[in-house]
Amino acid sequence: TAAASGGFAGMFDEGGYIPAGQWGITGEYGPEISLGPTNIVGREKTMKMFEQASQQGTPSGGVVVQQENHFHFKNAETSPEMVNELSQVVRRITYDVLANEQRAGGMFNG
Repeated sequence: TAAASGGFAGMFDEGGYIPAGQWGITGEYGPEISLGPTNIVGREKTMKMFEQASQQGTPSGGVVVQQENHFHFKNAETSPEMVNELSQVVRRITYDVLANEQRAGGMFNG
């Protein structure tokens, strides 16, 4: 529909930039909507970055994940404790996904 296509910035398998107020399609297992403003690192470039990091090594012997979370709540009271708890949940999920992708056939194991 015209409403759905309004602000459509394109498909981003190879990476790119989605401007503010626009949206694009990303995703390694199927279509995911990403809202701008955001930079998308393409699937192939992401894999090359992980490969380089694992070859160079890190203090822990793996990939370093630097994650920044921004939470925006409409009509809700928040506290530093609530934001911290949400950040911990997102961090735990991120590490679970990374661990799962090390399985045979996963993103890190071909």
